[in-house]
Amino acid sequence: MELSGTKLLLHIGAPKCGSSAIQRFLANNATALRRQNVIVPGQKLEYGTNISGNHIWYIEELSSDIEAAKKVIASKLNSLAVEHAESANLVSGTNISIILSAENLVNKHNYLLFSDLPNFSVHPLVYVRRQDDFLISSWQQWHLKQNRDFWAWIISVLGKFGDWSRLLDPWVKTYSRQNISVMRFDQAKMHKMNLVSDFCLHCGLSEDGLDISVGNANPSFSEMVSDLAMRANSVFSSVHDNEFYHMISALTGERYHKSEKDVFLSAAQRRAILGHYQTSNAQLREQFFPELRSNEDIFSPIKETTYAQSINTESALLAELIFGLYKRLRSIKENKET
Repeated sequence: MELSGTKLLLHIGAPKCGSSAIQRFLANNATALRRQNVIVPGQKLEYGTNISGNHIWYIEELSSDIEAAKKVIASKLNSLAVEHAESANLVSGTNISIILSAENLVNKHNYLLFSDLPNFSVHPLVYVRRQDDFLISSWQQWHLKQNRDFWAWIISVLGKFGDWSRLLDPWVKTYSRQNISVMRFDQAKMHKMNLVSDFCLHCGLSEDGLDISVGNANPSFSEMVSDLAMRANSVFSSVHDNEFYHMISALTGERYHKSEKDVFLSAAQRRAILGHYQTSNAQLREQFFPELRSNEDIFSPIKETTYAQSINTESALLAELIFGLYKRLRSIKENKET
């Protein structure tokens, strides 16, 4: 079968911009998507098996040698297309797409992994987020596990971490602007105000026959949980260790997940943070959102909220965790006795 023109949809993140939800959607719908001739490969680019919707760790494994990795990737992608064509009895010329998702593709020189790829047109897709929210979410997910001063960390990364224009520059130079889709991780800006629907729209996927419900794939937590985790960050074995957060959810359900009441920062603090990205966001707007009106911002405006940092509220969380552990232990004891 002729493979020329097969489309590679490359979801490159960005981190903390809904990647876990998109990957869960891809995993849940891999079989249904194949009926649209859209292939979601397994974790190491297998056909039809080991599908988690993400390819993060395989990209991490390959990225140590870019040139060798490019040959492996080209071979595996060609095999995927051929195997699908044979499995589905496709005629030559049928349009096939392959979707990969790995938010670490934005790291280092990973943008080179799919350059000069024979038989494929490469279409990177990326979600970007208003930087104040992005920094708070990144602090929770990774950086409080290695730091115990939020503002010291913020000062060290301001204007650099979350600079979307700079991050996308090598992608634009390698794959050209017209092949790259930049979307906003901002519910008010999404198609149907839904991340998965928005992703489907930009990938050219029909939602018919797909399950777009993904739940809360990677929940954020309340400020008091962040403060507690930061003070006890020696419990984390690495920045990827989320067992502490799993414990919170296991013992308290969703009560300490982030809600609208958790504003974390004052409106003035948020505006000060965004001030460090003014030039970068203007460049992003000009390059990827030229349709916006002259007075229209890329992201939704900052809400004017009353911010009062939580004081001594951790004691309530600690009491609930201790009581939850007590109930678990009591249940185990009673089960042993019966």
